[in-house]
Amino acid sequence: LLESSPGLHWGWAPAFFVFVTNSGNIAVLATLIAAGWLGCALTGRRRAGQALLLAGLGSLLIDCTIKFLVGRERPDVAWRLIEVPKYPSFPSGHAMGGLAVYATLGWVLRGRAG
Repeated sequence: LLESSPGLHWGWAPAFFVFVTNSGNIAVLATLIAAGWLGCALTGRRRAGQALLLAGLGSLLIDCTIKFLVGRERPDVAWRLIEVPKYPSFPSGHAMGGLAVYATLGWVLRGRAG
């Protein structure tokens, strides 16, 4: 997106995209999982806490397995906004983990889980 739209290199866009990327960071997700699990444990919603743990660990396991099987190298670009990890690029662990954890957390917060 940034490469195809040079105008996005200025202003709010880089900070916004770094924020979005960091919201899927494993440290952020692990903190949310721990806080959500603790909240569920304190309110007697054990199954909801287990669902949150399962979502986080399951997405991590699936991500690592697919990365190992596919082994896609990361593209070499000059305009990257963050330091590029050394492990393969597909699938996006930030996107997969973020979707799993944030969706499950939303489900738990809505009260749909036990």
